[in-house]
Amino acid sequence: MTGDRTPDDRLASRVWRYTNSIWLLLSILGLGFLTWLGFLIHGLRAKKLSWILSGVGWLGVLIVTIYVSNQG
Repeated sequence: MTGDRTPDDRLASRVWRYTNSIWLLLSILGLGFLTWLGFLIHGLRAKKLSWILSGVGWLGVLIVTIYVSNQG
């Protein structure tokens, strides 16, 4: 049963590590434009306010960067 596995057992599982690291691909494949979404997804899944705020902060940076780069 998967419910009987300890946190150490899950960390040792290659499948668990890969599925919980997929959010990192958003930063790499999105060329930085989807970094905010990766942080937000990770924060929501882990229920960590600091990660959620990081996602919102990076979204703000993206919006400001796009706005400033389109001026001119």
